[in-house]
Amino acid sequence: RSSDLGMPVGTPVADVRIHRRLGYWTGTGLSEFPQNKTGKEPEPPPDMAEMMRILENDPDSSEALFAAAWILINTPDGAEVEKAAEVIRQYHLDCPDLEYLCQELERVRHRSARGLLESILQHNPSREVQADACLALAMMRKDEAQYGAHKEAAAEAVRLFERLITEFGDVQRSGSSLAQLAQPELYELRHLTIGRPAPEILGEDLGGRQMRLSNFHGKVLVLTFWSAYQSGGGRPEMNTLRRLLDDFPAVAALGVYCGEDLELAREIEKTLGWPSFRDGRSGPIAPAWNNRGWPPVWILDSRGIIRPRGGYDRQVVQALLRE
Repeated sequence: RSSDLGMPVGTPVADVRIHRRLGYWTGTGLSEFPQNKTGKEPEPPPDMAEMMRILENDPDSSEALFAAAWILINTPDGAEVEKAAEVIRQYHLDCPDLEYLCQELERVRHRSARGLLESILQHNPSREVQADACLALAMMRKDEAQYGAHKEAAAEAVRLFERLITEFGDVQRSGSSLAQLAQPELYELRHLTIGRPAPEILGEDLGGRQMRLSNFHGKVLVLTFWSAYQSGGGRPEMNTLRRLLDDFPAVAALGVYCGEDLELAREIEKTLGWPSFRDGRSGPIAPAWNNRGWPPVWILDSRGIIRPRGGYDRQVVQALLRE
């Protein structure tokens, strides 16, 4: 267990098997965000042996529900997590207070998370809990779809987001309705997955000249969204792209600048060596491409079709150049 390893508070914890960050060590468990350093000693964690004893001997109690939820949220995948999921599935599916657990299961994504969320969605009587379970399942399946490479997961994610909109669309989360949260995800699955034509972009470059994405058809194209902060100072992502372009001069690059400081952006553009659309902080280009992470990388073939996403894949580029 992480408490036995002497990890300092704030250490990022990841499951390398699923390539996903689980959270940050708080001294007693995991949290989604790093904890503020207050100088106070963290509260001692619950005793795992005692929690497992409760799950075994008194599984339908409120104490067992607390223990199972704590284990699921704060413990790496393993036998304890499987037991905790089993206890909730057998004894606590009708609990009206599982919203937080559903949200956390989407973050930690243990192997048992999907089955547990499906059971909660099917059997929990609370509409709000069902909504959180549906959202968590939809996001998990969307990520498992790998930008459309896995068709079954992508199709299920589409169905779940559609259900989220039709059945739970008015439920509020963080100031937005679930319909508002689901619509861009559904749009991405339908229009921005591998094998689909890239949406046209019509806008201005950083000098105010009109530019179209389709003008670059005929070349393999790497499209990346960037900001002055993300691209300045020799960021490794941009250096990787520069090396790729040096090695493959037939490949074109195009940026979308998502910032407000045009003077600084123009200076950086001179060092980048490729043009960029001017988008600003609020779009409209970035929202149309459901841009959320940095630096999002898109590889388009010579016909403007979206190919494997997520990085500067040299093998993909070489294969496209041979087509």
